[in-house]
Amino acid sequence: MKKMKILFFFCSLCIVASIRIVAQEVKTDEATGEQIYILKDGYTLILTDVLEQGNHVYKVFLKKGNEIFLVSSGQYFNDEKYFPRYEGIDFNDCFVLAFFMGDYNYVLYDKDTHVPVLDFYLGGYDISNNLLIYWEKESSIPGYAAAARVFLLDLQNKRKYQLNSYLADFQKNQTVSYLLHFHNQFEIIQVSDTAVEILYTGFYNYLNENQEVKCRFSVKRDISS
Repeated sequence: MKKMKILFFFCSLCIVASIRIVAQEVKTDEATGEQIYILKDGYTLILTDVLEQGNHVYKVFLKKGNEIFLVSSGQYFNDEKYFPRYEGIDFNDCFVLAFFMGDYNYVLYDKDTHVPVLDFYLGGYDISNNLLIYWEKESSIPGYAAAARVFLLDLQNKRKYQLNSYLADFQKNQTVSYLLHFHNQFEIIQVSDTAVEILYTGFYNYLNENQEVKCRFSVKRDISS
């Protein structure tokens, strides 16, 4: 019965993630097939598919005014799951694209310089407060939260906070998190000038049974200049 509950919860999160993707406001150019998204601060994001020497190649452009910049491109084997996805994660100075490479990893791009600044697994985010929670790819073993470092990135104040100490009980029990690369593993509940309150949902294995555990904690913000 517990396994059924876990499976249902896992599938529910996948559905939520899918709804988020579909719900993004996108304009498709019927002539070119381009996907066009309007971002903050006057930027436009353009995702397009071109055929080069018989190969399907995706190209991602960022446009502002009369200037347009290529921010990403690559071959994707005519399989839609390898085509980059924009999931509506648009901060004031950055935006995020998702790429499928066996599982979904995410890349944060700087709007002003048009270059990637962070390659990561997504933990959670709060667009209105310019906050991103991410798993560090370099320390990640797929499925095992205890092996990975996780951070809260405050894009507005340019501060980064490691969150592993708040998850000490999970790590002590060698937590197995089936939600490692999915949305809503971390939920940012409340934000003030001095703190960010976060709810983490994960699983650990006890006596060969998976148990759901929630951990709520507050991260003190450093807003000094």
